[in-house]
Formats: sequence, structure tokens, C-alpha cells
Amino acid sequence: AWVVGMPLPDDETHAVADLNPASTGGFPSVGDGYGLGWDVAWLQAEGGDIAVVSDQAGVFDGEISGVVTLWRPEFGAVTPLSEEEGVGIHGIGSYEGFGYSVATGDYGGDGVEDLAVGSIHAEGQGEGTGAVFVYNSAAELEGWRDERDADVTFLGEDRNGPRASTPPLLGVRVAFAGDMNGDGREDLAMTAPFAEGLGGEVGAGAVYLAPGGLTDDEYAVEAAC
Repeated sequence: AWVVGMPLPDDETHAVADLNPASTGGFPSVGDGYGLGWDVAWLQAEGGDIAVVSDQAGVFDGEISGVVTLWRPEFGAVTPLSEEEGVGIHGIGSYEGFGYSVATGDYGGDGVEDLAVGSIHAEGQGEGTGAVFVYNSAAELEGWRDERDADVTFLGEDRNGPRASTPPLLGVRVAFAGDMNGDGREDLAMTAPFAEGLGGEVGAGAVYLAPGGLTDDEYAVEAAC
């Protein structure tokens, strides 16, 4: 993952290695095949913005469960982090894809940005149905957390039962969709590209919208009927 000072000429192709080191900051992977930079987002914070860098194949405590690192970029520096250094959040299950998607927005309506993380193979309402985790005031996190520390959790739907051949994969994309209901809080959109359709169509896909302000609980995602 790289942070590059702007502007750059828009009529050229730029290789990272050729950029001015003084206006470029880097956060490299510490291992082969980690998938670092699978998704990125920004948190506005006192003392400088924070880059949220996801690594859905990242290793933490021996599990390839996915890692999301909160990184304060510094131009002119490359900042590798070893396991358990810095600040971040990790999954708890092997190959669950924690960090497949990340997004930031003011979900609580308190003026402080929150962080949503998709984990497409996490155990939702059934094995591997996917989940989305929301962490309040994410810029204020310290040390390392895991998915169980989320303030709000959305559980992927298991309409096909535990033997479904194609799970819905809730959390392939997450996005804060603005204040759609006018209550002063940003609402959260979550995709599940292989969810069943309303008529039972296999893999039709769905987008779910969760109103801002939900707190301290798990919520089962259900299709409207």
C-alpha cells in the first residue's frame, strides 16, 4: 500500500519506484502472498489522517484469517509492521476473508468516523455465510482487536440452509451510503452477490441497507418479502 502526494501530471503513467520519495509513503507486506492492500479507506483523526489497509489473507496468531491495519502514513518513509505491532483488527477463523472490504463513515451520527469491515466467509447465520463488523470511533482504537470486539455485527443470511452450495458472501462490498432516511446518521450498504432472490432464484444477489445508529448487538440480515 502506498500514499502519494498530489497533484501528479494526469497525462502520464507513474511507477511507484519513480515517484519522489519525499512525497511518497509505503506500507509493505511482511510475507509472501498476503494480499496486502486488498481494500483501503481513510479515517479523519486528530494528529493526521489514518489509512485503513486491509489484507484479507493476512496472518495473525498463526491463522490466515485476514487483518485490517490502521496506519498513519509518513511521507518519505516506508513502514513495515510485524505481527501484533501498531494498531489494527484481525479475524479469528482460518480463511474467513476478514478485511475483504472496508469503509469509513459516521454511522453513529456523533461526528466521529466509524469503520465497517466485511468478512465474506465468516460464520453468519450459517457456516461461511459472511458477516460485516462495525467499530465505533475507529480512529481512537489502540493496540489490536478482533472481530468479536465489534460494536455492531451483521450476520449473512442462510436461506438455503447449512448445506448450501453457494453461500451469499455478505460483505464483498461495504459502503456508507449517506443519510438516506434523514436522521443525521450515515446508513450502511452491504452486498451479498450470491444471496437468493426473493423468489428463491439461486445466486441472484442482494444489497442490504442498515440504518445508522444501531448499537451493541448482532443483527440477522433478512431479505424483504
